[in-house]
Amino acid sequence: MVSVKRDGVDVGLAGVRGGAKASGKKAKTALEDAGVVEGREGGGAPAGPTSKMVVRTVLRESHNRVIRKVAYNRTGAPFSREADPLESSANLFATVGGNQCTVYDGRHFGEYMGLVVHYVHQGEDGGAGAELTSCAWTDARGQTNHPRGDDHVVVGTSDGEILVISVVEAAVTRKLVGHKREVFQLATSASCPGRLLSLSRDGTVKLWSTYEERCLCTYKVGAQTSSIAWSPDGAWFLTGSAGGVLYRWFVGPHGGDEERVVEKKAAGSFEKLAVEGVDHKDQVDSVTFVGGDGGLRAMTKSVDGRIFLWQAPGAEDPADGGSRIKAWRVPGSVKCYSDLDVTGDGMYFTVGNSSGQVLVFETGESDCVAKLEPHRVREQVTSCAVSDDHEDVIATLGDGYLFRYRHLPEGLLAQKEEQEKQQEKQEEEEEEEG
Repeated sequence: MVSVKRDGVDVGLAGVRGGAKASGKKAKTALEDAGVVEGREGGGAPAGPTSKMVVRTVLRESHNRVIRKVAYNRTGAPFSREADPLESSANLFATVGGNQCTVYDGRHFGEYMGLVVHYVHQGEDGGAGAELTSCAWTDARGQTNHPRGDDHVVVGTSDGEILVISVVEAAVTRKLVGHKREVFQLATSASCPGRLLSLSRDGTVKLWSTYEERCLCTYKVGAQTSSIAWSPDGAWFLTGSAGGVLYRWFVGPHGGDEERVVEKKAAGSFEKLAVEGVDHKDQVDSVTFVGGDGGLRAMTKSVDGRIFLWQAPGAEDPADGGSRIKAWRVPGSVKCYSDLDVTGDGMYFTVGNSSGQVLVFETGESDCVAKLEPHRVREQVTSCAVSDDHEDVIATLGDGYLFRYRHLPEGLLAQKEEQEKQQEKQEEEEEEEG
């Protein structure tokens, strides 16, 4: 079971299987009923995240453990209310925590979230299975026989396995075995559908052919490697380390019959990046590539709250070919292991801090555009994400808590502002009487 609260009241989840495939007309109607479409077009809701966003949904997943990762589905076209829903599943996001993976629909149920998949990982004896520690979405187009398509979530486990979960079947359809320890980060590239990179505590990154269920290459990156991202062109992947050093590893040709092994000492297989103006002093816990205009850009974050946006070198450029574009410092970050998330268009990114706050920045500006407070829970944000239509910010913190921030519809916003004015007036009158 998953319990949900909105504005402090239990509201429940609309249950659906295959909710990503709801009809466009139904989806638009639900959004209009919630006042979201009208608010956006009529000027009631801002076009991007602001500090006026409020907690609209509070949810606690039943495992009561830390939610390790939340990830939006960006394998297809960006979400659009006018487009055929079969063309995009960007309304879906997934979480992993405890031995559970949950997929939600954040768009087709108005102000509610739809529960699409609730997968519980069990051991061979029927008891609780290994902890699910990471997740990512993989492009399932051309890899399913379902007439209306499918979406696949790839999940890493604490015992080194990788599970491929079908959203339509709500079950594991493939399993990748090869790591000896926990798989704690996963990465995909738009140029390499059906391929997956996994980072494990055993000090290796493995390149997988997901649908052939086999490892193509093992990169011995070392136990100090703490984060990973795969370049959009698929030519190389970026890693961050416990000492703040960044490396790029060249993927090379893949698809042969035999598994390749790449040693860290091998010349030409990797190189240390010396990006001008990028100087991490602590562990780099999150790295990602940034879409939109501006060429190949990367964003890196360390646990001391320092974030750098930088121009990344191309596969043929020298290792010192990159340069810093912008830098930020996340307030309230004290050894804060909280990943960052960037919208598909590269306009906004979000990150959490040690006290439960979620901050949203515009990549082209230095100032924070939204500082969002949690509801009662004051613990480190472990993961956060921002939707590609810029309407939702998701944060996970504490023992299984998930918060969804949204702007209030225009009517509710006016009502809220009036209530705040009345409360301020009442407090002033009480002070005068005292």
